[in-house]
Amino acid sequence: MEPNDEFFPRHRPASKDRGAFTLVEMLTVIAVIGVLAAMILPALSAARSAARSTECKNNLRQFGLTFQSFAAQRNGELCTGAFHWREDGCVSEYGWVADLVSMETPVGEMLCPGNPAVLSETYGDLLTWAAPRPPGPCADYLGPPAQTLPDGTPARNACRTILEDGLAPESEARRAVVEKLLYDKFYNTNYIASWCLVRSGPRLDKDGNLRTDKPGCGPSLSSKHSSSGPMTLRYLDNSAFSASTIPLLADAATVGFSTQPIGGHPAGAGLAKSFTKGPVLPSTMEAPSFPSPTPKNSEPSSGVIGWWEVWAKRALQDYRGFEPVHGGVCNVLFADGSVATVRDANHDDYLNNGFPASPATGFADGAVEMPRKTVASVYSLADRQAAQLPP
Repeated sequence: MEPNDEFFPRHRPASKDRGAFTLVEMLTVIAVIGVLAAMILPALSAARSAARSTECKNNLRQFGLTFQSFAAQRNGELCTGAFHWREDGCVSEYGWVADLVSMETPVGEMLCPGNPAVLSETYGDLLTWAAPRPPGPCADYLGPPAQTLPDGTPARNACRTILEDGLAPESEARRAVVEKLLYDKFYNTNYIASWCLVRSGPRLDKDGNLRTDKPGCGPSLSSKHSSSGPMTLRYLDNSAFSASTIPLLADAATVGFSTQPIGGHPAGAGLAKSFTKGPVLPSTMEAPSFPSPTPKNSEPSSGVIGWWEVWAKRALQDYRGFEPVHGGVCNVLFADGSVATVRDANHDDYLNNGFPASPATGFADGAVEMPRKTVASVYSLADRQAAQLPP
């Protein structure tokens, strides 16, 4: 008796194409994978950005702790100045990076991973600047004399080696010295120092103009000789501003590109700005200047505007060197050791602390992203009267 096919269907050989995908099925799978990737990749990118920002914040907190340790050993000085060869001297001896390296904090290994700039602005000078010979009076470009090691070998710092050996700008010999004696020893950063940290306040003459305490060095906001000097704990204690509003370091803007490879970074690597410009007038983006004589106090009855009113009410700190490198957010270290984030709300790559929109300022609009109550923007932290002005 033959089996009933209705209940016992005969076995039929499988089609040779049974296990293959059809074109429609393959396209469907590809489309699904594409949708999943589109959903997952932004989340992965956001997580990676958040991790980089967290590492950046941790670096800044560590720097803040080291500033305090340095101050405890240096009569209250938070640092010796800016990481800038032209303005502050040999970078292995002077400036906040050298100070922290001397405290065994490897600043050059603690870069902000979210910042495209990987070398400090001062590397542009180290590789290309033809420093004056003999060095002028404005900064100690050489640093201390060479030391003799126990085996009789002379040891010189990079700056002295470059100048004493006459190493030509952009030569391979000079590049090798910079890499070996500076980069490899952690003298590098992509964080920017605030003018408040490295200069504190301006030196002014009787007419309210910048003056210098060093003959032969012209008055300038960038010059340490036209300022009160680097920030000190006493200066902070006597200030009318809360330490939680006084910025010390932040993510730095890119201001140029290296001409030679350094430490594995190719020629063309981004250079991070060294320190912010200081107090400027929104109309000129330069320090106020006055004819002589100009009184300090205004005389409303005669229409005379004194220089104090201009510095205190019109000048603002130029923080355009602060860069929102973390997806529109910039990390900032404050003098109390806290680290806060500031958002670039209008996406113009600047953080506005009160400037109007104009070709001179570069700001897209006048929206304030760093109000005075959160980030101090006065011309001098020592001016207690200026601190009483309304925000």
